[in-house]
Parts: sequence; structure tokens; C-alpha cells
Amino acid sequence: MYTTTTQASARNRAQLRPNPLDFAAIFAGLLLLALLTVVVTWQFWHVDRIFTGATIGGVPVGGLTRGEAVAKLSAELQGYPLAPVSVYAGERQWPLTMSMLQPDFDVADAVNRSFLLGRDGSIATRLGQQLSSPCAAADHAAAHLDDAELRYAVSQIAADVRRPGRPRSRSTG
Repeated sequence: MYTTTTQASARNRAQLRPNPLDFAAIFAGLLLLALLTVVVTWQFWHVDRIFTGATIGGVPVGGLTRGEAVAKLSAELQGYPLAPVSVYAGERQWPLTMSMLQPDFDVADAVNRSFLLGRDGSIATRLGQQLSSPCAAADHAAAHLDDAELRYAVSQIAADVRRPGRPRSRSTG
């Protein structure tokens, strides 16, 4: 026959008594789980979207898909103002008007560069860009100037200065 004692179960109950470290470990685990859930949800929401906070030409495009952003920018960026362009020679200055330069705004390129924000580089770089995006919105507007029109405008200024215009090497980047 077997006999059982109640003293062993009382001793086991005493060993399983909760203490403050148990609660701290549970709290830290739940906090880590909540943080992981937020990061995964953020990444899942932005899988096919531009990260929140990005603007192009002053138009907010964060949270939009690339197609939605192109449609919104095409409607809102008509007559996009560019910074003034001037040519200097000594003390003289010649402003170049936008009608002379005929700028072209590449909406698709700007949208693609905004979409890639937070998706290139190491994990730390990507997370840093994603977290800073809502606070410091990146503006990825870019206008391209017609090279022939720019050369013509500079040659007109060069004729005014009485020096022949010469091509300037353009840096790629």
C-alpha cells in the first residue's frame, strides 16, 4: 500500500508563491509584445504605401499608395513654383524666368523616391527613417529643366556679357 502525505503539497505551494519580480517580468513581456505588435502593424499597413509624414511639393502623400499619390499630385501640382534661378557674372545678375527654362516636374520619380524612404539601407537606418518621417516630413519634389532651353538662355546672357557661352559639366547624382 501507498501512503500520501499532505506536507509535500504544502511545501510545493510555498515555492510557487508570486513575488514582485514575477510581476515585473510579466509586465516587461507584455510591453515587449505590445511594442512588437505596433511595429508589425506599422510595417504591414505601409507594405504598399508611402510612409506617413512624407510630402511632395508641399502636398502630403503619406499613407497613400503610389498610384493614389501620382493621381493626387497630378491634380494639385499644376504650376508648381520653383525657386528663382539667376546667372551671375561679376557684379551683374540675370534672372532666368520659368518660361525661359520650361521646367518639367517628374511626378512618378518623386513618388518613387518618397516610397523608398525607410526601405533602403540597414534595419537601423530604415527604422530611423520611418520613425523620423512623421516628425520631419521629407519633401521629394524635383523639377527637371530642358537642357536646350537652359543653354539658349545662358548663350543669350553670354552674348550680353560679350563672352561666348561654354558648356558646364554636369555632375550625376
